[in-house]
Amino acid sequence: MDQRKKVGNYLLVQKIGQGQFGVVYKGVSIEDQKKVFAIKCILKSKLQKNSMLSKLFQTEMSVMSKLHHPNIMHLFEFMETTNNYYLVIQYCNNGDLENYLKKMGRLSEDEAVYFLMQIMNAFQTLHKNKIMHRDVKLANIFLQDDKIVIGDFGFAKQGVDMTWTKLGTPITMAPELLTSNGSSYTSKADLWSIGVCFYQILFGKTPFEAKNYEELKEKVKTLSGSNLRFPKDVPVSPECRDLLVRLLQYDATSRIEWKEFFNHP
Repeated sequence: MDQRKKVGNYLLVQKIGQGQFGVVYKGVSIEDQKKVFAIKCILKSKLQKNSMLSKLFQTEMSVMSKLHHPNIMHLFEFMETTNNYYLVIQYCNNGDLENYLKKMGRLSEDEAVYFLMQIMNAFQTLHKNKIMHRDVKLANIFLQDDKIVIGDFGFAKQGVDMTWTKLGTPITMAPELLTSNGSSYTSKADLWSIGVCFYQILFGKTPFEAKNYEELKEKVKTLSGSNLRFPKDVPVSPECRDLLVRLLQYDATSRIEWKEFFNHP
């Protein structure tokens, strides 16, 4: 008798992660156990207690069920039991880029560009559908073999060109959010975050090393754009440097446009 927990047409094989909403399991289809999925289990009680969490959860479901793109996490099925919600999504066998980078240290320029191209492909679709991710970081970029899959759309914003809410992770947060006093910002905030991730992949560290929030704000202001520093021990091409300088522009209006980003050499 198989002791593993059954949910719908799936067996939960093992716990693989803990998210802001609940637990993530590796699961297999009961009919064909070669078909592997990631299954997010969310406690209903957790969402009912917190309207913000509930809203983030609805957003994540909406984005992932709407988009069909090889580089964007897809929601295959949604199930509900008395106590839990279950989201059946892609299983990414190589985990996330943050852990991948911990193992690798940093990546060669060729591999970094190969990953960046896939991030670009995902964002072409997101941009076309007017979806801001708002929390682009290595931990939210997953790897299925060597294919990039952008996930974690809990903070995403749909259908607008501009928004006000301050969300995200400080180390990859665009200056207009980091120093925000409630002013509006556009999807160019995602371009900054992509720039930080690309820098991390190339150099194995963040562009703005800081001990606290205030120091981070100061470094972002003084060491971005043309003042961006590149480690001397890692040679990268002039094209990569140019792209990083243009992505990591303090002033969003000076930052590279999406169309230029997608067509950058």
